[in-house]
Amino acid sequence: MAEEDYSKAAELMNAVKVTGGESESIKDLSALENQVTILLNGVVVTAQVATISNLDELGAGYVITEGLCKDIKSVKTDAGTNTVYVTSDSVTENFTKIKDKTAVTQTGTSGGIEYTDGAGSKSGSSKSGSLSDAPVSRVIDSDIDIEIENIYRATKEIISDLWTKTGGVHCS
Repeated sequence: MAEEDYSKAAELMNAVKVTGGESESIKDLSALENQVTILLNGVVVTAQVATISNLDELGAGYVITEGLCKDIKSVKTDAGTNTVYVTSDSVTENFTKIKDKTAVTQTGTSGGIEYTDGAGSKSGSSKSGSLSDAPVSRVIDSDIDIEIENIYRATKEIISDLWTKTGGVHCS
């Protein structure tokens, strides 16, 4: 595995390590997270806190797993603003439900943006909804059989070097 560039994803920080009742001052690598905004076809679909490495993968993974589109045409990241611009020619009904609405609320670290039919009004009179109101994913009928050991092995393979060293990053 190649050594990762931690310049924006982690930082050495002063810490106190306690072992067996004894403490010592150390420098420890800590993961850094920042606000990241993801747009699909120019529409804000989430603003969340994430490690700012691999943002292209985060943006593409988010819009696919949220069921907003079926495939990705392009992904571009503006590192200066931590904004990910995803385009797709195959958006879904989930995206159609939110594309003309205004994002008004962000909650938690994993997004949670709500949308309103009003001009950004948070009043109780505006009709609002969120991605969680979208239809539940359908059950997939498949003959694919994956052994649990293979899932664990694949999970170990995608764990980043940064996560191994800090234990604190989001991955997509």
